Amino acid sequence: MCGINGIFSYHYASRPVDVDELRRTRDAMYSRGPDGAGEWHSRDHRVSLAHRRLKIIDLSDAAKQPMQSGCGRFVVSLSGEIFNYAVLRRELEGRGYPFRTESDTEVLLAMFAEFGTRMFGRLRGMYAFAIWDRQERRLLLARDPFGIKPLYLANDGWTLRFASQVQALRAGGAVSDQSEPAAAAGFFLFGFVPEPFTQWQEIRSLSPGCYTWVDALGPGPETSHFDWPAMAQIASGTRAPGEIAEAVRDSVTAHSVGDVPVGLLYSGGIDSSALSQLGGQAAQRIHVHFQGLPRPAFDNADVHVRTVTVEEFEADLPLIISAMDVPSIDGVNCWFAAKACREMGLKSAIIGVGGDELWAGYPAFRDVPGWHRRLGWMRWLPGMGRLAGWGLAGLSRVLGLHSKLEGVPRLCGTQSGSYVLRRALHLPWRLGSIIERDWAALGMERLDLGRRLQQMVPASWRGKPAAVFALESRVYLSGQLLRTADWAGFAHGVEFRMPYLDPALWRQCLGHAMAVQHRHHGAKSDLARAAGLAWQDGYRKQGFVTPFPAMPGRSYLERMRAWSLDIWNRAGNGDAPA
Repeated sequence: MCGINGIFSYHYASRPVDVDELRRTRDAMYSRGPDGAGEWHSRDHRVSLAHRRLKIIDLSDAAKQPMQSGCGRFVVSLSGEIFNYAVLRRELEGRGYPFRTESDTEVLLAMFAEFGTRMFGRLRGMYAFAIWDRQERRLLLARDPFGIKPLYLANDGWTLRFASQVQALRAGGAVSDQSEPAAAAGFFLFGFVPEPFTQWQEIRSLSPGCYTWVDALGPGPETSHFDWPAMAQIASGTRAPGEIAEAVRDSVTAHSVGDVPVGLLYSGGIDSSALSQLGGQAAQRIHVHFQGLPRPAFDNADVHVRTVTVEEFEADLPLIISAMDVPSIDGVNCWFAAKACREMGLKSAIIGVGGDELWAGYPAFRDVPGWHRRLGWMRWLPGMGRLAGWGLAGLSRVLGLHSKLEGVPRLCGTQSGSYVLRRALHLPWRLGSIIERDWAALGMERLDLGRRLQQMVPASWRGKPAAVFALESRVYLSGQLLRTADWAGFAHGVEFRMPYLDPALWRQCLGHAMAVQHRHHGAKSDLARAAGLAWQDGYRKQGFVTPFPAMPGRSYLERMRAWSLDIWNRAGNGDAPA
C-alpha cells in the first residue's frame, strides 16, 4: 500500500484545496498503487488526503485508504507496512479496541489513538504516513527510523503539500519550478542528491526517523523518534553466532508478513545468502544476471535467473532515467530486479539493502576513522592542507596517481571531511569545472556539508569510529540506496522489504558490529558463519552489479563520473546549468 499525498491549506487566507490538483498528484503515482485509489476531504475543504493502493495486507476493500478511526477523530493515509501489527492488535483488543478490518492501517490508527507519538517506539515496520486530527485540527507527518519510505513536502507559506514522490508533487502543477543548486552540487559530489534536498527548491524530504506537526501556523520543527545512542547502548557487547542467526531469522520472518507471496532478490553475496539461509520464508529466490558479466555458481538450483541482454539494457535505459524521482547514478540493478519480480507476479520482495550499514561492510568503516586518526592534526595548521593539496594535485597529474589524492590533506583533518573524501566522486573544489562555477559555489554553500554531517551524528559518537554508522545510514543509504530502491521498485508496482533495516535487529547486533568495525570486512564474516555460509579471507564484496558501457582505460571512479554527467543531462533537472 504505497502511494500517499495530501494538501493542507493551513493559512487562514489560503485557498481551499484544489481537488483536481490532489488527484493529479495521486494518479501520477499510479504504478506505486495500481490496485485502487481513494481520497478524503474535510468539511471545510481545507484538508484533503489521498492514496494509491498496492494490496499486500488485507486484500479486501474494507482496508482501502484514506481510513478513518473507529471514533471518527483521526484519518490516515499510510505507505508501507507495520510488520508487528498482529502483536499490537492483540494488545489493543485486550484494551477493548474493536477492529473492522484485518489491516495494519487500522492498527496504526488505534495505536495513535491510544499512545499518540509515544507509539513510535512500538512500531516495527517501514512507513511514511499522514494522520489528520479532526479535533485538534493538525496534521502529523512521519517516516520510519531509516527512511525506507519517502515523504516529500512542499510548503509555500500558505499551503503544505506532501507526497511519496517528487514527480507527483510536480505533476500537481502548483509547486515552484525553481531549481535547487544544492542538488546539483550534491549530485556531482556524491552521485546522488543528499537528503533533505531534491532538484527543486520548494520540495524537501522529511528526515528519516522523524515526525512533524502541521497546524494553522504551518509545519513545526522535526522531532526525532529514533534514538541512535540508546540503541547502541542496548546493543553493547558481542553476540554469539546463534544469537546473530536468531536475530536475523526473526527479522526475515517479520518482513515476510502479508497476504501475497514475498520473493527474495538473491545476488549470491553474503547479505542475500544469509537472508535466504536464515529466512526460509520467501516464495521464490530471484537473481538478475546481466549478459556478458560473470554468473555466480549457486549452491541451490532453486533460483530463478533473469538474464538481461545488452539490447534490453539499452532499450530500458531511457525509461530508467525517466523514472528516476531524484537523480542518482544507481538504480539500473533495482530496476531490472523489480521488473523480474513483476514478470513473476510478485508485488513484494526481500532485498539485502542495509547489510553493509549494519555489519560495517563498507571500506568507509575502516578508512574514515583511520584517516581522521592519522591526519586529524592538520586541522590545527591553517592553510597547510590547501598548500599540501596543491602539491599533491600536481604530483598526481605528473605521475598518474589517484585523482582524489589532493583531497587527503585538505579534508582528512576532520571526521566529516574524511567521510566526504571516502564517498566523493569529485572533490568539492573541482565542481566548478563540471557545472557553472557560481552555481557550484552556491550549491556547496546551501549544502553546508560540515554542519549538516555533524548534525547527523549523535553528540556522544562524534569523533569516534561509531560515527560512521550514522553517516553511512543518513547519507549514502538514505540519499542513494533507499531512494533508488523506492522509485525503481514502484516503477513496476513492486515493494522492496529490507530485513537488515529493522530497529529490533540493530538493537541486538549493532554493539557487535561496532566491536569488530576495524576488521577488513567488519562483521560480515560473523554474519556468514551465523548463517552457515563458507567464509574465505579473500572474500570480495558481491552485489547486483551493472554493465556500464565499455570505457577502455578508465577506472571505476572515472566511469562513475562519466555516468553521473550523462544521468544529469538526460534526466531533466530544471534550469540547473551543467
